[in-house]
Amino acid sequence: MADQELIRRLCAAGSTDDEFQLFMYTAERTGLDPLARQIYAVKRSGRMTIQTGIDGYRLIADRTNKLAGISDYMYDSESEKNPGKATVTVKKVVEGGILAEFTATARWGEYNAGGPMWGNMPFLMLGKCAEALALRKAFPADLSGVYTAEEMDQANNPERDAVFAEVERQKQASPTSDLMMKDSLLYEKTSDIPMPRPPINVIPPELDWSYNKSSGVLICRPANVKKAKNKKGTEFVVVTLNNYVEDKNEAFYFHKSHVDALLGAAGKVCKFMMLSSKGFVNIDEVLEINGVKMEAPKEDLETQARLLASVVGLEEEELRELYSTVCQGSWTITLDALKQRKSELDAGVEVGAR
Repeated sequence: MADQELIRRLCAAGSTDDEFQLFMYTAERTGLDPLARQIYAVKRSGRMTIQTGIDGYRLIADRTNKLAGISDYMYDSESEKNPGKATVTVKKVVEGGILAEFTATARWGEYNAGGPMWGNMPFLMLGKCAEALALRKAFPADLSGVYTAEEMDQANNPERDAVFAEVERQKQASPTSDLMMKDSLLYEKTSDIPMPRPPINVIPPELDWSYNKSSGVLICRPANVKKAKNKKGTEFVVVTLNNYVEDKNEAFYFHKSHVDALLGAAGKVCKFMMLSSKGFVNIDEVLEINGVKMEAPKEDLETQARLLASVVGLEEEELRELYSTVCQGSWTITLDALKQRKSELDAGVEVGAR
């Protein structure tokens, strides 16, 4: 690679030694050329972000030989001056030759940065953000830790500097556990060529967000956590996420364990086990908060059944009917029936159709 001092001066100005080492590692891992401006680093309020353009994202995805197509940008409305949201679907060939679709939505209020580009081409700019989200969903191991310029335009707004400063302060105060470092996709090997390991004292940006759909494990930094009640008066916790799981940025926690710890988790790095079905996204287990491991919740059968009922979309009246009539007043049988229903939903089988 070209002279590192030249790259540092032109593409990673202001970076510390550790940050530059991380930047060079990411450039080599992704195969992007810093001197061609395919990848570069930007410092905002003391925090380094590694960026590329949407073409860089497409190039990385294409090199995997698993990219099977990217949809046109879809908008909620094209009759207004600005779109409210843009949606993109990325197709990828996964294990077994199966064609999988990964859809993501970007919302105007979250990405609009103002300025000439957003004013003159609002649909294109928001569409690029949605495409970047969808590509990162489909290729998390290849795109983790790298963000597109369009996504980060909003970070140039001076009003957001205080937010970045607070995130940086909390990162410095948060211990980086070995468990989180192992689960991070940062060290995934992408070729037979040995890759340099980044410095251990740098917390990579992707530790703010990493979701493994197959295992259900989510690493995130909740934006807000609060208590709520449903119509029946049952209390639960609403966690506003810093990104989207299955196009939802709110997750619900119905267990009684770890509620106090969870209510204080806003802005901290958390590790959750997620459950999602029929449009519901729930936190099944709180695994870790700010580097502290949590014990698995020990709930009674009724609580477990109610959690699973919310996942499969069962209303209170339907759950009561299932419990009292079909399952003869047994929460054990009810829980087994709900597990069977979830398995059918996950397999795409219409409930009751056998």
